[in-house]
Amino acid sequence: MKKRYDDLKEIEDEIIRAINSVTGITAQEIKSKKELSEIGIDSFSLLEILYELENRFDINLREENLVVDTIEELTKLIKESLEKDG
Repeated sequence: MKKRYDDLKEIEDEIIRAINSVTGITAQEIKSKKELSEIGIDSFSLLEILYELENRFDINLREENLVVDTIEELTKLIKESLEKDG
């Protein structure tokens, strides 16, 4: 059974944990509105993070939706996927 995420903050916190797990970047370095590239996430790292997020949230992210530049955009993308797959 899928875990239910009731608000964006819960989703964002899980995203931050996933980024830390994949890249080693600390939660303090990761800010919601900061560009992913500013915190050292390149396109290869982003693919690894997206794969990790698919597993953590039990969702499928479609390639056409994967243009994200910030944690805030990524949080919204995950929320939309959770609502669709709900």
